[in-house]
Amino acid sequence: MERQTMPRSWPTLATIGLCALAAGIVAFWGAQDKQGQFQIEMLSAQPELLLFYGAPYVVLAACAWCSRRDGETSRGTWFVAMLLAVVSFAAYWADHRTYLHTPPGRETAPMASFLATILLWLVALVQLVALGVRKMTGRRRSP
Repeated sequence: MERQTMPRSWPTLATIGLCALAAGIVAFWGAQDKQGQFQIEMLSAQPELLLFYGAPYVVLAACAWCSRRDGETSRGTWFVAMLLAVVSFAAYWADHRTYLHTPPGRETAPMASFLATILLWLVALVQLVALGVRKMTGRRRSP
C-alpha cells in the first residue's frame, strides 16, 4: 500500500494564500475610519500607502511562486512568510487599536506598523535576490 503524501506545491499555495490574506487585512485595517467603519474612499485617497504596506506581500508571493519546484526553498519561503505575518500583524494591530481608541486631534504616527513594513520589505527583497542568485547560478543543495 502506498503512503499518501501531501503535494509538493502545498508550501507555495499556503504562502500565496497567506500573502493574499495578509494584504487584504492590511488594506481593510488601513481603510477604516475612527469608528471602525470600512471606507473604500480611504484606499483610493492614498494609493502610495496601500502600495507601501501591501506590496511586500506581493513580493513574498512572487518568491513563493519562483521557489515552487524546490521543496526545501518553498518550505523556507512559507516559514519566512508565516514569521513575518505574525510580527507584522502584531505591529499593525497595536497601531490600529491605538488609532481607534485615540481621541481626534491626539493621534500619533503609526511607528510599529511602519517599522514592521520596513522589515517586510527588507526580508522580501533579500529573499527575492537570494532566489534569483540561486536560479542564475544553478546551485542546488546536495541531499
